[in-house]
Amino acid sequence: MKNTIKFAIIMFVVIISFNTANAQSQKDRKEIEAVIITYQRALSAADANLASSLYTKNAKFMPQGGPSALGVQNIKESYNYVFSLITPTIEFNIDEILFIGTSAIVTSTSKGTSLVKANNENVPEINREFFLFEKENGIWKISRYMFNKVSQ
Repeated sequence: MKNTIKFAIIMFVVIISFNTANAQSQKDRKEIEAVIITYQRALSAADANLASSLYTKNAKFMPQGGPSALGVQNIKESYNYVFSLITPTIEFNIDEILFIGTSAIVTSTSKGTSLVKANNENVPEINREFFLFEKENGIWKISRYMFNKVSQ
């Protein structure tokens, strides 16, 4: 009888723990998705302030074909430079969100166009992205971001 009660208590604790962890991961997933939607808006608005505000203070931005930017101020300057050349209008599709401890890895694809300001021409924009998210002051932010273009 004692073993049955112990087993029932252990199973109850396991089930409660699983449901709590699952509810938390769903909350975290929605928060990360919201950051990516905000990032998408920042790109379309060519808003370097908003884009850089989504990064942790020691973040790293690694754009294809350009130098890496470390820290929010350098990331903001990198976006200002990019936005002086193009205005991307893209939509992200999240492929996966993988939680590892207090971090989350997000892979995605994006598709849309970029307005090239030099010739006022819209060109196709298709990328795949890798994000590393971390919580800073209880808020999910981008810690590392890298993307590369996909051939059409």
